[in-house]
Amino acid sequence: MVENAGNSVHARLTIPSPTEQNHYRPIALTSLVMKCLEQIVKKHVFIHTHQLLDPLQFAYRPSRGVDDAIVTLLHLVYTHLEAPKTHVKIIFFDFSSAFNTINPNILAQRLVNFGLDGGLILWLLDFLSQRVQQVKVGSSLSDKIITNTGSPQGCVLSPLLFILYTNNCSSPYPGRYLIKFADDTALVSLLKESEQDHGPVLPEFLGWCEQSNLLLNTLKTKEMSIDFRKDKSITCSPTTISGQPIQSVTEYKYLGVVLDNKLKWEQHTEVIQKKGQQRLYFLKKLVSFDVDQRITKMFYSAFVESVLTFGILCWFGNATEAQKGRLRRIVTTASKLMGTNINIKSLEQIHRERSLGKIDTILADVKHPLFNIFELLPSGSRFRYPALSKNRTKKSFIPQAISLFNKHTGRPTKENTRF
Repeated sequence: MVENAGNSVHARLTIPSPTEQNHYRPIALTSLVMKCLEQIVKKHVFIHTHQLLDPLQFAYRPSRGVDDAIVTLLHLVYTHLEAPKTHVKIIFFDFSSAFNTINPNILAQRLVNFGLDGGLILWLLDFLSQRVQQVKVGSSLSDKIITNTGSPQGCVLSPLLFILYTNNCSSPYPGRYLIKFADDTALVSLLKESEQDHGPVLPEFLGWCEQSNLLLNTLKTKEMSIDFRKDKSITCSPTTISGQPIQSVTEYKYLGVVLDNKLKWEQHTEVIQKKGQQRLYFLKKLVSFDVDQRITKMFYSAFVESVLTFGILCWFGNATEAQKGRLRRIVTTASKLMGTNINIKSLEQIHRERSLGKIDTILADVKHPLFNIFELLPSGSRFRYPALSKNRTKKSFIPQAISLFNKHTGRPTKENTRF
C-alpha cells in the first residue's frame, strides 16, 4: 500500500521530458569573478535608476514581490466594481522568450534616458553583444555561435536590464493599467457600462512590443472578463491581436495564484490543498525514519507551509470557511505527525503577520502604487478605513490590513516610515 501510494505521488510529481529543441533554454554560466563584477555594476545602475522605475513593475525590486503585484491588481478590480454598472477586462500577455529577444542597441538608447554615464552604457552594450555560446552534452561539445540579441539568463545583470528595457511600457490612460512582473504583463481595463473594449492602450502596447523586438504568443495570451451586472444585454466583442481573437477564460493562473471571473477562491485553494496533501506523504516518511524534529520542522516550513501560504495576502480574506478548513486540516495533520512539542503557526497567524509586514514595506516605499491608499486620521496614529459596500471588497487585503494595523497601537505612523 505504501509503495503504491509513493509511486502514485511520484507519477503526479514527474516533470514531462522535453520533446523538441525549443523546450530548452540557454543559460549563461559566468565565472565567480564576473558575477562579482556584475554585482558591482548592478548596484551602481540601480542606485541611479530606481527612482525612475515604473511603479507598476514589481519584479526584481527590494521589498516587492508576487503579493504586491496581485494585491494591486485585485485592489483595482475590487474598488472599481464597488460602483454600479461597471465591469473589468484583463488580458494576460505571454511573450515568446522575452529575455532572449532584447535588442542591446534599443536597450542602450533607453538607458540614456535614465541619465547613466555613456562609458557605462557602452560597457553594457559590449557585455550583451558578440557573446560566444557553446553547449556540452556528455563528452560532446557543440560548435561556437555568436549572439547579439538577448539578455543572458543566468547572469546577475539580466533581471535589472530587462526591467529597464521595459520601463517605458506603461498606460497613460485613466482606468487602464499595465501591471508587470518581469515579462508577465497584465492589462487591466476598468470599464463603465458603455465601454466594451480596452481602448487605445491595446494597439499602443502592441506597437511598443513591435518596436521593442518583443514577440507576443497570441495562443497563450488569455483574456478574462469580470462582470457582475444583472443586465448583460450589452456584450463585449472578443479582443483580437493581429487579427487573431484572444481566448476568453473563466480562470487563469497568474504568478502562481489562480484567479477566476467570480473572484472566488475555490479553484486556487483546491490546487494548494492537493499539493499540500502530496507533500504530507514525504513528511510522514521522514517521521517514520525517526528524522530529527528540527529537520522535519524545516521540511514542513519549506515544502508544506510554503505551498499553503503562497500568495496568502491575496486570497485568504475572501476564502470561505470551508476552503480554509480544508487547509487547516493539513496543518493539524502535520502538527500531529511532528509531535505536540513542535509548535507551528496557524494560517490565521501567518496571514496576520504577513499583512502587518506588508503594510510596513508599503509605507516605507513612497513609489509603491498602494502607498497613497493609506490616509492618516487627524490623530496621526491610525489610518482611515475606506467606505465600502461590497463584502468581497471589505474582505480584501487593503481593508483588512488597515483594520489590523489600527488595532496595533505603538506601530510606526506614515510620517516616520516615509523615509
